[in-house]
Amino acid sequence: MSFRIKHIIFILLLNILGLQSFSQNTFESINIKEDFDYYNWDWPRKYSLYTIDPNKDWNTFGDGLSKVLDGFIDLFIATKDKAYLYKFILQSLCIIENRNDINPYAEARTPKWTETDQSTYADGYITASFAKFIFLVRVIDSSLINTPLYQFEELDPEKYTENTKYCNFSGMKFNSFGEYADWLEKRTRETIDFFVYGGLWDYNRGILQPPGEELVINMQTGFARTLLFLGLSTDNPEYLLMADTLAYLHQSTVRFYDRCEKIRYENPVFILNPKNDSYWWYHNGWRLAYTSCRKFSIRRSPSYVGYTKYIEDVSHGKIVMMFPYEYLKFRQNQNYFSSTDMRRFRNTFVYNLYDYGNYKIAVDGSVGTTYAEEKYNAERLEIIKKTNAIAFANFAEFDYPDDTLKVLDITMKEYKEQLNNLNLTPRWYGGQKSLDHAQMVLYQWTYYNPSLTLYSRNLVYDQDFFSKASLTIEPRFVRGTKSYPVFAEPFIFTDSLPTDRFLIDSGVKVNITAKESIRIKPGFYAKKGSICRIKIISDKDKE
Repeated sequence: MSFRIKHIIFILLLNILGLQSFSQNTFESINIKEDFDYYNWDWPRKYSLYTIDPNKDWNTFGDGLSKVLDGFIDLFIATKDKAYLYKFILQSLCIIENRNDINPYAEARTPKWTETDQSTYADGYITASFAKFIFLVRVIDSSLINTPLYQFEELDPEKYTENTKYCNFSGMKFNSFGEYADWLEKRTRETIDFFVYGGLWDYNRGILQPPGEELVINMQTGFARTLLFLGLSTDNPEYLLMADTLAYLHQSTVRFYDRCEKIRYENPVFILNPKNDSYWWYHNGWRLAYTSCRKFSIRRSPSYVGYTKYIEDVSHGKIVMMFPYEYLKFRQNQNYFSSTDMRRFRNTFVYNLYDYGNYKIAVDGSVGTTYAEEKYNAERLEIIKKTNAIAFANFAEFDYPDDTLKVLDITMKEYKEQLNNLNLTPRWYGGQKSLDHAQMVLYQWTYYNPSLTLYSRNLVYDQDFFSKASLTIEPRFVRGTKSYPVFAEPFIFTDSLPTDRFLIDSGVKVNITAKESIRIKPGFYAKKGSICRIKIISDKDKE
């Protein structure tokens, strides 16, 4: 055996042993949820949510804030903390206020955010987060339908003012989460119907971009998720049929003959690598590229070179995987996707992208074959490689017990190294990373027993807090050199006194439960007339 081969094997063993030694430490000790709150409390300012030009907002909302809102829903599912839902409502109102047909300063008058015939995918990302909220309220946790909505002043329609945080232009007072979901459904349907009933839907091609151009596979994702969640929460058969159609297109076979190069192509959209049982695919998905064989010929042919020019990159690859994962989980229709497909996506990450710590950009593990590698410099590509692991935490569901490399081990190790307990939010942490982070919280809270720490906060609505391990209330916690920011509204406490407290207002009911221990540090206050129940419970308890 040559020295080079021995050296490579030694490096691979070090990577595997590093993951195994990491996995021996408890995953519960990593404060992923607390990190999320620290990095995600100030998006309205970062994204200029209240003052952004309605003619230049599609990228900020589509690639940015809509994914943050998507993550807020996952955080609520994990923790049942309604702070995330209030953030969703207050920020989604401002996004809708900026829609072209609603904001009087928008140049276009269409019920969407994009103004031109480009970047249509952004509208899909925005409506997907809205549809997921509706699905949450009506299906995942239907108790929210009649749960009263605390009347933050930002929700008061009489306080509506342009270019401020008072975004409730609707003229309506929303009394419950269900009422807001009903109103949000109408706004979401206005946008999605513009596409699917306005000549921009094709049962053979999916969503089209004005004036009728087919979208690549990752750009179909937002619309596919919108149709899925909206169809399931409204029992709309047409939306569900369209979602099923998009699922079929994901699993379809691409066939064409390039007359110019005399090449015949035939492969599934998701191509199986039998060596490691992984999927890979071209950036185009089922969309064909065309070319003219002669310079001035009007006759066009499918182009093999055009179709195969780019293999999907890791960032867009994770976006593509979202719809199949959610479709299987919530639609539960195995005609199109099954656990076998999810296992193969899992292998795409483990063997092609992570590749024993070598990190690749292309979903097939190749080098120099993606649009990202053509567009970005070496520094940007290195960041993409090293920070994308957390995006795949949910595919740990499809690890096998005897797998040498496990998704959870890889993602937790990378999270610990790249994102855990930083004093400043990294420059590369945007909307998609926020959503990836949220999905990691959801996975940790679903399958493990993390502790929970609560910091400064003013409780103005009823709330249950729980931990499957230990729970600590530490209002005066300092992270780095700064006090931990107030994450949950209201940022200014109702008594206008300093915010280094955990304050429960009069009339508010709070339940605090944990299985191991509860620690309350200085700064905890419960006003007269409030009810706060604190209890250690066991698995045998009904509470």
